Amino acid sequence: MNLKSKYKSEIYKRKLFSKTKIRIDDIAISEIIKKFEQLLKEDTSESKWGNFLKRNLYLIDSKYVHALPELNVVLANTRKADFGLVDSNGYLDIFEIKKPNTRVLSARTDRGNYYWSKGATKAIVQAEKYLYHAERKATLLAEDIDAQRRRKVQVIKPRAFIILGNTKELDESNKQQDFRILRMSLKNIEIVLYDELLDRIKNQKGKIYVE
Repeated sequence: MNLKSKYKSEIYKRKLFSKTKIRIDDIAISEIIKKFEQLLKEDTSESKWGNFLKRNLYLIDSKYVHALPELNVVLANTRKADFGLVDSNGYLDIFEIKKPNTRVLSARTDRGNYYWSKGATKAIVQAEKYLYHAERKATLLAEDIDAQRRRKVQVIKPRAFIILGNTKELDESNKQQDFRILRMSLKNIEIVLYDELLDRIKNQKGKIYVE
């Protein structure tokens, strides 16, 4: 086989492999989407959502390579974050799970403005505490994770992600605008709604892999 034919053969093999990989990924993602939609229809507990999401969040952001369930961020306290995720560079982020039916915004306005609901406020305050303790005890936390989980991590400016609620609640332009303002005002904390998360997974289907 001459070089030109060999080159064409290699290109064909790579294209065939890419197409096969896409098909396999699409099958896996389709199963995850089906399960996600099923859980949304049921009165699924926070712990069950946590178990499902920590197994599949890698599809949402490929930078995460390892999960740390029930992460004891405060160390001396029994309250634990639902789980931590470690990215490919070893940096730790913190995830807190609430149910999809958790209200995002208040039922009423204050001076014409919507504000965080009681459930969302509790989750945000808890996340802020996790971040505070994680940074204050960064070295001790990293050592504890290494000793208990056999996983070396770097605790440097971690971010917290709170998953709760649904965009169906934001059924007015004022609610949508106030939610955007409230969400953007948070420092090192990201609010992700369940249907937004589902859309992220759906966007992975048929994704083109560029060599």
